Amino acid sequence: MRQTLLRVDPRYFQIAALGALLFYGCSRLGFEIDALQITLTLTTAVAVQLLLASLTRTNSALDVRSALITGLSLCLLLRTNIVWCAVVAAAVAILSKFVFRFRGKHLFNPANIGLVTLLLAGPRVAWCSASQWGSTIVLTFFFVCLGLLVVHRARRADISFAFLVGYALLLFGRSAWLGEPWTIPWHRLQSGALLLFAFFMISDPRSTPNSWVGRLIFAWLVVLGTGFVQFGLNRPNGLFFSLALVSFLVPLIDLLFPAVRYEWALATDTPGSVNRSIFPNPPTT
Repeated sequence: MRQTLLRVDPRYFQIAALGALLFYGCSRLGFEIDALQITLTLTTAVAVQLLLASLTRTNSALDVRSALITGLSLCLLLRTNIVWCAVVAAAVAILSKFVFRFRGKHLFNPANIGLVTLLLAGPRVAWCSASQWGSTIVLTFFFVCLGLLVVHRARRADISFAFLVGYALLLFGRSAWLGEPWTIPWHRLQSGALLLFAFFMISDPRSTPNSWVGRLIFAWLVVLGTGFVQFGLNRPNGLFFSLALVSFLVPLIDLLFPAVRYEWALATDTPGSVNRSIFPNPPTT
């Protein structure tokens, strides 16, 4: 049973978790997104993936799972009153995987770059509402449990926890410096958007450094960038802008700390075979 689970592609867990979060948000929390935008976002992501995979002759059957993850992430984070903007975000997200590549890896997290592209157009076009999730302990616990499941399957728990610890130190350190009550940083850590970012975006194994040391450095650089954007420039959405900028450093980090590149697990692996995706950094020969 355990060997069977290890051979299951982690993207199935991600799709299930993100889909459950979207259903819960729409049915219980009143998300500001309708069925049309959800349908267009998911359809565009899958259609662009299939089209570009066909043109580049890659394995589109496997990549559709990643396209669904990207589409679901955009549905959870992106808010816009202009429906076609959601289509643009999904198309840009998938296109980035094929255009911005280095040594077999796409440079950006697709959902992140799609979201950032729309956010750059200004709040009248698109925004990311962190408050849509609420901040109750129950909801936070629900997010953490789903996130732990996903990062465990994708073997990227190190980068998620490194980021959360670094971000918590940043928030509490700033509050201590300013003399703010501890309730302020604690409330910020209960953001649904933050947990989505930590467990489903920055943990993307295909756009983060290959080595665990590189991932820790990457996570802390994203924390520093977030602090600069949010508190230095007083701009919202520092998480997403910081990740997009720090992603440019991934090739350099991989060069300085070489390790085997992550490959998604395949459900078709035969029993007894060793799939490198089960181990974060298997030894090289």
